[in-house]
Amino acid sequence: MQSLGLQHMAHVPWSAAVPRPPKPKSSTKTKATPTPQRSYSLRARAGSTAAELYHAQPVESADLQGNPGGCESVPKMYDESSVITYVCQVQSPSRSKLPKAASSGMINGFSELPGWLSDSKLVRAYSMDVQGSLLAAGGKNGHAAVFGIQRAMAGQEGETAPLLSAKLHKSWIADVQLLSAAPFGEQEEKTDYGSEVVRLLTASNDGSVSLWDLSKCCDGRPLEAAHTDTLHTGGIWSMHCHGRSIATASKDCSVVISSLDAAESITAVQSYEQQHAGAVKCVRWRDNHTLASCGNDMSIKVIDTRSRTMSQDIQDAHDGCVNCVRWHPRHPSLLLSTGTDPCLHLWDLRHTKQALHTFCGHTVAARCSQIYQANFVADGTAIACGGPKSLQLSLYCCSSNRTISRGDLGFEPMTMLSVGTTLFCATSKQVIVYHENGAAVSSDEPHQ
Repeated sequence: MQSLGLQHMAHVPWSAAVPRPPKPKSSTKTKATPTPQRSYSLRARAGSTAAELYHAQPVESADLQGNPGGCESVPKMYDESSVITYVCQVQSPSRSKLPKAASSGMINGFSELPGWLSDSKLVRAYSMDVQGSLLAAGGKNGHAAVFGIQRAMAGQEGETAPLLSAKLHKSWIADVQLLSAAPFGEQEEKTDYGSEVVRLLTASNDGSVSLWDLSKCCDGRPLEAAHTDTLHTGGIWSMHCHGRSIATASKDCSVVISSLDAAESITAVQSYEQQHAGAVKCVRWRDNHTLASCGNDMSIKVIDTRSRTMSQDIQDAHDGCVNCVRWHPRHPSLLLSTGTDPCLHLWDLRHTKQALHTFCGHTVAARCSQIYQANFVADGTAIACGGPKSLQLSLYCCSSNRTISRGDLGFEPMTMLSVGTTLFCATSKQVIVYHENGAAVSSDEPHQ
């Protein structure tokens, strides 16, 4: 295992990392077609609902031979995908389980694990999400990929190719989120293998939101179980799903709340068009009825969906556009924000005249033209972030303005995702995996 050796205190670089050997371009492996082949027919017809299309019945091979009359197009055939095969194998009692270590709250840095995820078509990831043994990433050119992460998280060496890699949208993907079958009905839907059906929710700059059934695949693309492009009049910058509620933020200056019903259709429930005076860059749920949004008007809004009003309005939250917000995992009054200025702000929503803490030094850029993300790590006791024009990962203590450490990664860590003691950092065509390094003493509580 290669240790990046985060050193204590600010401005002290990590020890030089051993150069990683060149990683060959990966190609998506195609699963051998089972015999006899089982196919799913999907015919678009007037009045068809997403649920009716999703529950298409298997068809006989004879029904798929040619189209002599030329009056009806040949239906698509959906086979069981590599994703569901992998999930079933991981869930098998004979297979080892993923490590589920919880963070101790003691951290001084990260060590790079010897395995990584690779997709030559994933030029740049703008969003990542993990559920169980799967990681989904989406970004530039509307491309998305789904990986199995068991090998990488178990510390095994080498490259992991995607289980699924496809262009899902006409324009770049703003957010991806993996969903289980649980939100869609009282009884979880099962495949023939007895494994839970997994969905992928995506939102794009093309203005659409789509729900994909990852258990079925045709020509490298998953089955699109639901789709809507009527929520906004502009491109979608951000999306977040909590239970059956989807929040989307758009270039049209609005935030829209939609619902996923049992039939897997996406329906707009409420639109907030007067909250922001510019494009809305990010939206995140805290709980069933509270969400935060931010945008080009330099403000952060906290909305209570029960009363459909703003409960908090932080004006001039940054010296420029506010691009990203994240809720603290344990303290509901704490909210983290990033913007076009070179600082992070940690806000206590009970006292918003000024930020509780401000963190600087993670970027050398005076203005951040690129959107970057900051993540709570170590059970919320620390914050990890990168920044434009910086090859470093910075680690800050939530209880003060203290810089715990900085370390050189060799790439700009713009998109990150923290899961337990694991940190996933996306770079061009790859996702690098890190594990928390414990410290002798834990970081203090961020707030009392």
